[in-house]
Amino acid sequence: SSCPPCPPGSHSPAGTDGRICRLRHGFLQIYHEGVRSFRKDVNGSQLLRLVRWPRPPQCPYLVGSWQWGHGIDCGRSGVCPPAWEAAFHRADILWNSPDLLDHRSCLDDRRQALRGVAQAPRHFYEGPALPPAHAARRYTLSYMGKCAPPAASWARQHGCRSLVRPRLNASLHGQRGNDSFRVSFVCSDELGTPDSAHGGRIKYSASVRERYRRSMNSTFVLVPRGDNRWNYRFSEAVGACAIPVVLADGLSLPLEPLVDWSGAAVVVPEAAADDAATLLRWLPPRRRWDEMLAAVCRINANHFATRQLRDRSIVDAALLLLRNGSSPAPATETPGGGGGAPGEAADRQGGGICVAVAATADRVGALHRLATSWPGLLSVAFLSHNFTRDAALGLRALAAPGGSLPASPGRIALSLVPNRPSGARPYVRRGRGGLFGDLFPTNLLRNVALDACGAADVALVLDVDFSFCCGDVARTLDRYARAVRADTGLSYVLPAFEAAEGEVIRSKGELLDRLDRSGAGVFEKQAQASHACDRLEQWRGATEPFASPYTYMCEPYLLVHRSVLPPYDESFVGYGKNRLSLHYELAARRVRMEVAPDAFVLHERGSHASRSKAWWAGETCWPAFRKRVWEAHGFWRSSRRQRQLDANPRVLQALNRTCGACVARSARLCVGSCRPELARWLPGSRKPTLLPPSGAPLEAPECPGGTAIASSSEPARLRKES
Repeated sequence: SSCPPCPPGSHSPAGTDGRICRLRHGFLQIYHEGVRSFRKDVNGSQLLRLVRWPRPPQCPYLVGSWQWGHGIDCGRSGVCPPAWEAAFHRADILWNSPDLLDHRSCLDDRRQALRGVAQAPRHFYEGPALPPAHAARRYTLSYMGKCAPPAASWARQHGCRSLVRPRLNASLHGQRGNDSFRVSFVCSDELGTPDSAHGGRIKYSASVRERYRRSMNSTFVLVPRGDNRWNYRFSEAVGACAIPVVLADGLSLPLEPLVDWSGAAVVVPEAAADDAATLLRWLPPRRRWDEMLAAVCRINANHFATRQLRDRSIVDAALLLLRNGSSPAPATETPGGGGGAPGEAADRQGGGICVAVAATADRVGALHRLATSWPGLLSVAFLSHNFTRDAALGLRALAAPGGSLPASPGRIALSLVPNRPSGARPYVRRGRGGLFGDLFPTNLLRNVALDACGAADVALVLDVDFSFCCGDVARTLDRYARAVRADTGLSYVLPAFEAAEGEVIRSKGELLDRLDRSGAGVFEKQAQASHACDRLEQWRGATEPFASPYTYMCEPYLLVHRSVLPPYDESFVGYGKNRLSLHYELAARRVRMEVAPDAFVLHERGSHASRSKAWWAGETCWPAFRKRVWEAHGFWRSSRRQRQLDANPRVLQALNRTCGACVARSARLCVGSCRPELARWLPGSRKPTLLPPSGAPLEAPECPGGTAIASSSEPARLRKES
């Protein structure tokens, strides 16, 4: 009811309550009628006339093709005419196409995909119904098709010929498997003949078509890219209740997120085509085959079996995108987008603000909550225990157990960090925590995430299990970001609170009411010192920002200009002092703090990781860190609590174990001047930038036998001065 009526030339599909205006533009129909006519309309004027009325981003157009086939093509260069570029970046348009990168078919990683829903390729399986059971299938793995596009094909004309099929042929040609794993692989350019009357389209004889239908009687069907990333074989495999094995980097699978493909399809990087053994290792274990076959059958029955089902599923998927917060907000501000004022799109996305987090596989659920609550640039440093696999998956390494990606993945920068860098010891040694627990490289990951923030000049480093609340967060934080840009010595504190698992807090007033009634939302006593700079009592009634002097051991979440943000000290591994060290150094640099009265972050109680938290690990690094800060800035702070920690038996035991050095040195980890190899995807990129390792791991300290450390306290002169 809050959406305006659909303009002439479009309609609101049944069941959408007016939230979507659907239209099919003549551009694609003209393309199918012939290249000459297609060129006449290449400026996109026909589409732009239909969508000349801008709509709210939450009530978008859904733009698709009259034809059940090709998507949008901008030619060999991948550079589209200006009118089409403007349409691609409209905040009020969702697209549906067999491939959301199809408008740039030659370029997998040059620009980000269109916002929208990938549709099922238009073909249907024409053979008999097949049972969803591996034992009843003729083959385990099959492929039948051409090895290379013909000379007159679209791919050859546009210089987009893929080598995936020839590489598969080199590795699988002649393979027949055995009785328990039967393989049928037919890759030949002699299967059909080009039909010049239909633009070089291949014609197949009846016998070849019958052989092709028989090849679908398989548990797994290879779906390698051909002329384009997408091909008709995907829909035919689903219709045969066979599990598609997709080799097409950058391809968006049909009807995501409505359809969960994680248990019904196998996505394999194109690089695996070079080696049969590597390819087969990507297949799921045999015990899951029947379960996956049944899942494919359900998907076919619910979404693929008829054109009407496919058409309806596109609309349902678009509605789900809007409901999940992945509504069409452009990843970058571009000319002609949405009819708003210049800079409005940037404001909606947080402008030049980068939220940086460290994450692991066990925190993906928390990462999804954060991504849903923050519509701007999100930089994630992900510690991977299987670097090769996750590097092939790319952003899919962040998929939830159901297979869905975080909201609006096109504005996520992902940096993949191996748990075991080349030539170095692993950071986290599962089951071998010992005295110091898990030596998790939190500060290394934070620095890696900040490095990927690009041109964003204001940063907020959060823990991954926090999320934002409430209202238009991006616009609120952008107001404070402008103040930070005007005075780089100023930073803003976002108070932090706890919420029960699944609890929804919609406003500051609701949070205060919850605090008054039950005290819910306040951190446990041991964490309250960390949030002393939040100034809760003063924040309750504040309507304007107010100063918050630095208090020793406080570590609030800060919105700060990156020009004054020092690197996190990476020697703090494991638990204790890792975040506090940065705030101590910011205080030494005289960066002032003010508390934002209308912004806060929420931690979901119960979402802590299972890593052991040996707080004394951080204490081993604290003396050397404070000495460095003193020498650089003449700044020293302490407290009675810190002096108690200095004499704590656990701390002394830890220091004796490390010979008085930081635990990162005694463990010889790759931190500080040592950098592990990285795989990095910037927002919108489809292929990673690979950064080689550099530097050497820390050297273990010399440890004379019999030396005992009686205290870790600071020198008497500095204690007296502090």
